[in-house]
Amino acid sequence: MAEAPAPHPNVRDAAVLLLSLGEKAAADVLKHLGPKDVQRVGAAMAAVGQVTVAQVSHTLSAFLNEVRIVKR
Repeated sequence: MAEAPAPHPNVRDAAVLLLSLGEKAAADVLKHLGPKDVQRVGAAMAAVGQVTVAQVSHTLSAFLNEVRIVKR
């Protein structure tokens, strides 16, 4: 049986961020996405596995940098 392809890096980052938020907050975010996006992110969340504090920190820092760039 073939292994599923790795999720796109942005989708994986979204999965890591949502997993770090907790179930309620993640659900509040996911309700604003369309069905296909929820499916993609949900699959990525299931595939992520163990995430280290360093990985979460790096992903969160990258996200905050993106937000700062967009706000300018």
